[in-house]
Amino acid sequence: MLINMVNWLPSKEIDSVAYSAREILADARDIDAAEYDPSTRKRLHNRQRLRDARRREKDEMRTLQHQVHQLAQHLLGQSKPLPWHEVARALEIDAVASQEQNRTLKQQLCRVQNVVAMLLSWGSIEVGFPSSIALLPSGGWKESALLGFDGDARITSIKWLTERMYHNIEAALTQCSNVVGSTSSLIECTDSMVYMAARIHRVVPAPLATVPATFCRIYMALQRKEPLDASLLHESFGTSIALLDAGNGDPMELCRVFSETDRSILVSTYVAHDDMRPQFETNGSTMHGWIVNQQLNDTFTRVREFWLIGYPLPTSHEEYARELGVDVGTVAIMTDSARLDAFVAGLHRSFDAMMVGCDDNFRRRLAHAMT
Repeated sequence: MLINMVNWLPSKEIDSVAYSAREILADARDIDAAEYDPSTRKRLHNRQRLRDARRREKDEMRTLQHQVHQLAQHLLGQSKPLPWHEVARALEIDAVASQEQNRTLKQQLCRVQNVVAMLLSWGSIEVGFPSSIALLPSGGWKESALLGFDGDARITSIKWLTERMYHNIEAALTQCSNVVGSTSSLIECTDSMVYMAARIHRVVPAPLATVPATFCRIYMALQRKEPLDASLLHESFGTSIALLDAGNGDPMELCRVFSETDRSILVSTYVAHDDMRPQFETNGSTMHGWIVNQQLNDTFTRVREFWLIGYPLPTSHEEYARELGVDVGTVAIMTDSARLDAFVAGLHRSFDAMMVGCDDNFRRRLAHAMT
């Protein structure tokens, strides 16, 4: 048996340290059967080859580690700082490249500034506002009257009032400045009315879907106004229209939203007369307003507003005194032009304050809608 074991062992002697307990037992078992079973002899031979391969891998690893150590020692002995003039030359090359890039960027910036200056000079050109704007009502109260008692006639009258304003949208936009901002001005002063105009131009960081909804909450909010003819309007126009009574003496306000592909338009007007409510008394004011929300991209919307508001002139010293906040005696000694100038100046102050308040309200509600 011992002779057979020696004959079947590989020619290279295996170090006893390489044997595990399991391999020793397996070898002892297989050596007994190796004399009669060729597959056992093959398995024993393969096992020995694996041991030899592991030993060679360990030897190769030790050799490589030794070579790495020798190379590291060699590099440590041979390395030295770079010559300062080479470092300076490399830095000089980078500095020259940076200066050249800086000059190129300055030239590009200068060209862009020139283009922007030309665009600003073009965009800041104000349209020539005529002293008497064609959009001013010329037909008296009939142009703002809501006629009809039954459904069809009343709906036809509402359509005429709102669609007439919608068809005049381009004429209203020509009254707006190309410059972002807001202005107010006196348009016309007749024997009985003073007409003021508000022009507002904004670019807001909000999508088109958000901005019109914000304006609807401001101008068509039911919590601060009493809705009129709600069921009739909803049946014919859906939620895009509202007839409201602010309850402060102003006329009834008719608002309607028109939607287009890339913009939304809100028109608003005072109703001077209503056949269904002939007893409704107002302060005589008139109002026509256009709000155009136009999509610039997915995140920005251009908002342009044009409002024409008419205020009735006082007809007595008492009314002037109440509007100016002075006593009747002071008004009596004023000339007609002085009284008118003082009244118009007061309108300007209150009108500008109203514009600031409306702008703050819009931006606050828009910010809340974006959160």
